[in-house]
Amino acid sequence: MKNRLGFLGGALLISAVGTVALAAAAAPVPPGSSRPQVAPGCCSTSVPRLPAAAFCDAVIWTEPGSSTPIVENIVVHPPSVQSLEEGMILMFHGSYEDQCWAKNDLNQGQIVAQKRNELFAAAAAQGWWTVTFNGCTSDECAPGQHNATYGSPEMDRNAVKVIEHMVTNYGIDKTKIYGFGYSMGGDVLNFAARHLDADADGGMLAGVWARSAVTSAAMKYECYPAGHAATFAENILEAAPGEDPDDDPYPFVRASSIHHFDASHGHFDCPGVHQPLPTADPDQSLAHNLAGRHVTLSGAAGDPDDIKNQYLIFDNFMGAMGYDTLVDPNGQQYYQTIFNMQGGHLTWGGFDATAVVNFLARQPTVEYPAPPQTTIALADGRWYWFTIKQDAVGEITPFSWDTELANNRVSITETSNISSIAFNLADLGLQGPQSGSAPRPVLVDYQTLDTASPAADIIISDYGASPPTNVILSIGSLSQMLAQGAGWDHYPATGKLVLHDGGRAMALHQWRIDP
Repeated sequence: MKNRLGFLGGALLISAVGTVALAAAAAPVPPGSSRPQVAPGCCSTSVPRLPAAAFCDAVIWTEPGSSTPIVENIVVHPPSVQSLEEGMILMFHGSYEDQCWAKNDLNQGQIVAQKRNELFAAAAAQGWWTVTFNGCTSDECAPGQHNATYGSPEMDRNAVKVIEHMVTNYGIDKTKIYGFGYSMGGDVLNFAARHLDADADGGMLAGVWARSAVTSAAMKYECYPAGHAATFAENILEAAPGEDPDDDPYPFVRASSIHHFDASHGHFDCPGVHQPLPTADPDQSLAHNLAGRHVTLSGAAGDPDDIKNQYLIFDNFMGAMGYDTLVDPNGQQYYQTIFNMQGGHLTWGGFDATAVVNFLARQPTVEYPAPPQTTIALADGRWYWFTIKQDAVGEITPFSWDTELANNRVSITETSNISSIAFNLADLGLQGPQSGSAPRPVLVDYQTLDTASPAADIIISDYGASPPTNVILSIGSLSQMLAQGAGWDHYPATGKLVLHDGGRAMALHQWRIDP
């Protein structure tokens, strides 16, 4: 199954949902929880207040080994109709905004609050909850606060904790969580690309809509004025004052759904400075992880060039990697004049909340992509069906994977920075010795591009209680049968079979495991 990327056209009409009065009586809160009240000052008095049904809540926890509590204030809006779905939209606000989506500029703040409330109403009418995060605004972070950009590890953890809070206390179905983000909040794309396991903390977003999104931290840094870029680098890319974040590319990748490079200049330059536009690095682009997801990017004709070009590069990348893209019925291109610009700033004017909710409501629940697939892991953990341990923390771990059910084969190739990779045969649709009366050999192909540390452990977590009769390793024309302990180990108590791949980089290692 290939992914669906919708690039909305100009046929959308402004929704009237903002004029619909929200029901004062909200859906019941699950037993054992209490409804917090709207806290004084939750939203500035200079912009429209929250709807009567909305309320503030707080998620409080401490990091392991720390005694300092972390507080993430959230605004929650319940459904106005009963629904069996118990779905939820996460609203990722933009730079210079807060959880109430109020801008410093009064007129713009009125528009932001109106559109925020329209989204609340549209989701509520669908029978869904909505929740917005806090996070300080871009240039106003006090000590101990975290910027609202969800590419930062602190805000990523905050968002995960908020999702778990909503699932636990409000009965949200983890397979029906969707994301919407505006401007810097378009990092909802990056958040979706970093969370690929529906069973993990925070779950996995089933679909996202990003409006005028920042898809590349590198482009954001290079193309914005020096003062703002410096703040961005210090808050998001964790660069010290005066330090060039290009010296440490990992934060750029972590905070991006596509990562650019300009081979002729060594780094990315702003649109118009060097043509053609740079390409996305296929080995460092989290957009791979959006395959199988449901994503819409929408923008404005008057958006800054760096925003428009990020969409174009994103679309080109997805097409070049073989993932489907869907355009609107009129065959329009990657961004359309469905929003307005005022005073040279991004604006919410013309935004259609109903279109967002209707799009997300049409998407199925969480689903994993069909092979073949390239996945980019940023840390130890579960990425789709594969549990990764890295050689070096704070770097990228790309790997490609495929399955051949007819041959009972899994192929893991083009890997880098892997210490071990574990999987269950059952998750991949393959058969192990415990699968039936006529067990089949398991075939495992593995290849690494690493030259410094090519060895890795390949772990079949559900092989079974009995060891294999033969394990044969073939590299090119050379095949050899390996004894237990020399090239593999079996652990009857846990059913794990561990293949110790200590071979040469670039070579394809083919394992045959006879039951």
